Amino acid sequence: MAGEQTRKAPDAAQQAVARAFGSENRARLLARYFSEAGAVNTANAWQHIYRLLLWIDKTTALAHCYESDKAQPGRPWYARSLAFHDWVSRSLDVSPSDLGENIDWLFREAIKDLASKALAIRTELYEEQRVPYEGRGFPEPGQDSETREHREGDFGQMDEARAARGRLPYSDATALRLHDAGK
Repeated sequence: MAGEQTRKAPDAAQQAVARAFGSENRARLLARYFSEAGAVNTANAWQHIYRLLLWIDKTTALAHCYESDKAQPGRPWYARSLAFHDWVSRSLDVSPSDLGENIDWLFREAIKDLASKALAIRTELYEEQRVPYEGRGFPEPGQDSETREHREGDFGQMDEARAARGRLPYSDATALRLHDAGK
């Protein structure tokens, strides 16, 4: 019985990930995107592809256009990465600092779906394990005192630095940022 319960939590988490990144959800997200995107034609199709799939390389803070190790400051592709980031920003009519909010739409929306599913998953075993501690103010998984204090503010670099140090898993940092962005 206990072995069966311990399998439920990973199975539920794996199913949530599979659903968030599965073909059915991608189709739903793409239908939603294109219902709001306006006319798509040969002249602007590339913009939609970039808005849906292009991402910001966290190591350079620029739109990803080549391998990260070769695009670092001082490396051969860094100048090209800057030029590419500038061109994409101008082409999509957004500031270079706001480009990240206007691209990678498909992944960001799938992550929002995943975060909402992850927060909703409560296995029987999870509930059973927390019963003796009910009403005592125990934090939820992924929650710590520092993140509670900063929920109203901009997480920005704070949660990225924590994630890098392993104090806050990136997925939780992302979920908190997405949750706060929805306010």
